[in-house]
Amino acid sequence: MKGLELLVKGQEYVVRTQFGEYPNLVFTGFFKENDDVTLACFDDVQQGWESFFDISVPTTQVIKV
Repeated sequence: MKGLELLVKGQEYVVRTQFGEYPNLVFTGFFKENDDVTLACFDDVQQGWESFFDISVPTTQVIKV
């Protein structure tokens, strides 16, 4: 994931993946799913759901709003 250094809890971001762009996401922290997978966790402030992105995927990008 590009832009990990930008992540601050409570701040809003856009996450861009190979499948699309996800705006209005507020970073809530990291979740270690297992020894190989760590997820960046976000709350979608407009849709009301959580989104999780694998931080090891190099094509995913975090953009600060």
